Amino acid sequence: MRFIVRQKFFSIRDGFYIKDQSGRDVYSVKGKLWTLGKKFYLTDLAGNELFIKQRLFRIRARYDFLINDEVVAVVKRRFPLFMKRYKVESDVFGDLKVNGNIMAWSFSIDTKDGRSLATVSKKILHINDTYTVDVFDRRFEMLGLGIAVMLDAVHHKGR
Repeated sequence: MRFIVRQKFFSIRDGFYIKDQSGRDVYSVKGKLWTLGKKFYLTDLAGNELFIKQRLFRIRARYDFLINDEVVAVVKRRFPLFMKRYKVESDVFGDLKVNGNIMAWSFSIDTKDGRSLATVSKKILHINDTYTVDVFDRRFEMLGLGIAVMLDAVHHKGR
């Protein structure tokens, strides 16, 4: 399923609109105001919520993904100098790899055995940050969209 993730243009705090391929709102993302580190709430229409929290004082970026105050995934940046790579550790979804290009405009989210779960592509000629997220496994939908929001927070700050 294809999603369009568009950053809110005029907003005091970080936020995104997430629409499905037919243009209907399916998720909302709101950033927390006045915090140390980035914090986002990704909420679907049924009220299910994924909380994304940046861990501070780390050499490499680290984000925790929580559902009902329980950590379901931890995303850590790997060390390659020019490539954008992350490791996702999760008991719920299994261990995953996130690989991106040098400009951080295109990412793939794959299982350890190479099966693709999602792709994230930044649209370039837009005023506000806009992404196309293709999720190939429906069970992975909320985490895949959360990773897309996290990638924007890490690589496209202040836009």
